[in-house]
Amino acid sequence: MIAALVTGLVCAFGFVINDYHDAAADSISKPHRSIPAGIVSRRAALGLAIFLATVAFFLACILGFWSATAALFLIGLSAAYSLFSLKTEVLLGIGTVAFLTSATVGYGSLAAGGLSSANVIFMALLFLNQCSLETLYTLEDMPGDARAAVATTAVRLGPLATLWLFQVFTLAFLLSCIVPWLLGLTSNSYIVAMLVCTILPTTLVLAFVRVTYDDSNVHHARLALRVIRILSIIPVLLLR
Repeated sequence: MIAALVTGLVCAFGFVINDYHDAAADSISKPHRSIPAGIVSRRAALGLAIFLATVAFFLACILGFWSATAALFLIGLSAAYSLFSLKTEVLLGIGTVAFLTSATVGYGSLAAGGLSSANVIFMALLFLNQCSLETLYTLEDMPGDARAAVATTAVRLGPLATLWLFQVFTLAFLLSCIVPWLLGLTSNSYIVAMLVCTILPTTLVLAFVRVTYDDSNVHHARLALRVIRILSIIPVLLLR
């Protein structure tokens, strides 16, 4: 329970510190957000971020030295992503967000006593899935980021290359879904559930997006992939 609170607080810290740092750019690309809209001041956002990080760290200390160290590392990486504008580095920003997302599973496993093969598989799948989603995020945000002079991966590479990158990540994710079964690490129930809940729907999304940039297609594909991620909990529960 405490580990879940820690990861939730670290995640919330990451969102808040990102909004704090990106306030100027968001005033151009996303004026509806809390800070540009005047709902929350930058000072209040910074105070909230510090509070969230502090509480997360002290809760992690209850779990032991290594849990506290891991929490401090995740807090630092979350802060670095925003404060050092890692999102403007090609692939590095996408990889950082994907790592932070998959690290929540690793952190929970660490607190529970260690990583199992099922945990490692889940982390790998989550990392590749988040890389795919994050690539679509950068593509969807590309027009606004370009106006705000934020050189994300999509702004640097352009829509066509970013769509190809999305396809590469997605295909890598789909192949990774099958590998544990091929290696005999999972049951037949897992692969059936994975085919129905994840592989086939994601393949349809790939066919829908194709290599053609269209704002509407990208938006709907991102929403569809988020729904598929929720459905993918079913095969993940069948990991052994």
